[in-house]
Amino acid sequence: MRASGFNTQISAYSKNRPPKFHEIELLKIIKGSSDKTFSKVLDIGCAAGSFISLMSKEYPSCSYTGFDISSKLIEEAKIRLNSINANMYIADALTFEPEKKYDLIIASGVLSIFEDLKPLELWTKWLEEYGRIYIFGRFNSKDIDTIVRFRNHHQNQVKDSEWQGGLTSFSIKYVTEYLSDIGFKSKFIPFIYPEKLPITDDPVRTYSVETIDNKKLILNGANIIAEQYFLIINKK
Repeated sequence: MRASGFNTQISAYSKNRPPKFHEIELLKIIKGSSDKTFSKVLDIGCAAGSFISLMSKEYPSCSYTGFDISSKLIEEAKIRLNSINANMYIADALTFEPEKKYDLIIASGVLSIFEDLKPLELWTKWLEEYGRIYIFGRFNSKDIDTIVRFRNHHQNQVKDSEWQGGLTSFSIKYVTEYLSDIGFKSKFIPFIYPEKLPITDDPVRTYSVETIDNKKLILNGANIIAEQYFLIINKK
């Protein structure tokens, strides 16, 4: 269950930012695909609590749990979410020990840190029998898996020896077969940004370019094009 380098890129998760496009779309997907009621929600890699904050406005009676490896982001999340039923922890996606199982689990931009899919098997063990996992991230529509490591020298963020992960892309075929082998169904929904994403000073941040047929490609300073999907997981 190997992570492809520790990822410290937290500049995109300021507590003051508005909801991201994919967070708004994810909430729509949850509202449209959850055919059973749910009350216990877990956000893996919750950052400063932006999605929990957004979701709690639609589902105020739920109890929320979130964890992130960044103590700075968790402190921001505790301040942001102090008025709702939310418990926030400093932990990572492999060592977190849940006290209960959850009806609904969220993981945005987390799976791409890892070099294999064993975290998925772990996360499914945290799920209630009828529950669902919603993942947002990079996946490949072609039958190729890729592992990428990078060093971000923007404002001297890392030392030369500190290679980091977060750009891994597993193929849809591999993920589907892996989940099927452990008894779970999968559904992929492509995500297309509705607006142009500008280039920022930080090269690790994604931006969009338009093709000649007016479609958008998502890439970053690593010059890697990203296909982004929502993945819905539930038991067969």
